[in-house]
Amino acid sequence: MNSVKLKREDFKLLEKAFDSFNRSTSRLKESNNFLQRELKVLNLQLEKKNKELEESLREKESAKNYLNNILESLTAGVIVINLENSITVFNRVAEEITGYSSGKTIGKNFYDFFNKLLRSNPSLRKQKISKTETRLITQEGTKLFISIYTHHLRDAKGKTIGKIIIIQDITRLKKLEEQAERRNRLMAMGELAVNIAHEIRNPLGSIELFASLLKRELKDNPDNL
Repeated sequence: MNSVKLKREDFKLLEKAFDSFNRSTSRLKESNNFLQRELKVLNLQLEKKNKELEESLREKESAKNYLNNILESLTAGVIVINLENSITVFNRVAEEITGYSSGKTIGKNFYDFFNKLLRSNPSLRKQKISKTETRLITQEGTKLFISIYTHHLRDAKGKTIGKIIIIQDITRLKKLEEQAERRNRLMAMGELAVNIAHEIRNPLGSIELFASLLKRELKDNPDNL
């Protein structure tokens, strides 16, 4: 009897163990289903974020290319420097004016680089430059007359993060100005000559008239000779 009773007790314990195992399995299954649902949601969110990131990167790349196209289409040289005065942007026109490629200028100190091009001309200094004109000698040795405009570069919050330097080749303009100035000087000299001739001609006319009258008077009265 004791043996049978013991077996029944063992059976009950086993039954409880199976019941506990089934409940644990059910909870585990529910947890697994929950995790699967959460994982699916996270995957969808991650996929959405990846698409947004890709779209943002495409937009940024498109904006970058658009701005770069504008920069390269400008008729003026554009140079951007950071707070350490290192060149970060050197567009196509800046290359054409100076004769140096962007690959040889990016990362260089702007003032050290540019002062070499100015040579005997007054050097650019690090203080604020609003506008100046100076002579520049290119890499090929060509002498140019350029204008330089400097503006502060600011971020979205208005903080200064560098400078934008705009350079323009005004050599032809300076030659035209010199020609116009020379022409104006010649015109002024011509006007002066006309005025001088006019001033001289008036007394000469009076002298000529007086001489003519005197000659007639002496002719009619030879005794006055």
